[in-house]
Amino acid sequence: MISQIKQTGFLEKANFPLAEKDQQIIRQQRQGGFPLKPFFPVVFILLWNVLLLYDILPFFLQKRSGGPFGFGICTALGLLFLTALMTLISRGFRKLILKDGRELEDIKKFAIFILLISGIMFAAFFTLALS
Repeated sequence: MISQIKQTGFLEKANFPLAEKDQQIIRQQRQGGFPLKPFFPVVFILLWNVLLLYDILPFFLQKRSGGPFGFGICTALGLLFLTALMTLISRGFRKLILKDGRELEDIKKFAIFILLISGIMFAAFFTLALS
C-alpha cells in the first residue's frame, strides 16, 4: 500500500524546493509573531509609565488637589497618538520600529485603531485637565 502511495507522488512533496513566498513566511515565523522590534515596546512602556506616574503619584500622595488628570496623562496619550500617526505616514519611522521583512500592512489596522482611541481619550482627558 505504501508503494502505491509513493507512486502517486504524495510522499515526495516534502522534497520540492521552497518558493520565495514560502521562504519569506519561514523567515517571518522565525522572527516571532510580534512585528515590532523588541526595544520599541519596552522603551515606550517605560516612558508611558513615567508620564502616568507624573500625574498619579502626586494625586495619591495628596500633594495636588483636583483630579489625577494633567500634563503627564495628556502627554502620554499625545505620545501614543503621535506614534500611531508616525507609523502610518513615515516610512523611516516604520523602518525604525518594525522588524526586518515587516511592512505597514502588518500593523495598519492596529495603528488606525490606536490612533482613534488615543485621539478620543486625549481630547477627553485634556478637557478634564483644563477644568
